Amino acid sequence: MDEDTGTRAVDEALEALARLDLRKHAVLELRFFRALSVEETARTLGIPAAHVLLEQRLAQAWLRRELAGRREACDVRDAATSRSGSTPSVRCSRRRS
Repeated sequence: MDEDTGTRAVDEALEALARLDLRKHAVLELRFFRALSVEETARTLGIPAAHVLLEQRLAQAWLRRELAGRREACDVRDAATSRSGSTPSVRCSRRRS
């Protein structure tokens, strides 16, 4: 899986999350793509900060499972451990049947 394919997979997974649970999608959008704090996100959505944290954790777990199901024998490392530091590092090799 190259970087474009990985980016596309994330976009597709986020679209699927939006169809399933708009609030969880909104939390991820505000927290990670618009860089709002927990408190700013809570005010924007009109929910308690504790709910923002809960929705964020659940959305991240769902997203991880969704992406794991979409890839074939890929090793996706967290951006924090990636040498580039900006995007997750992705290696992929196809499974042979």
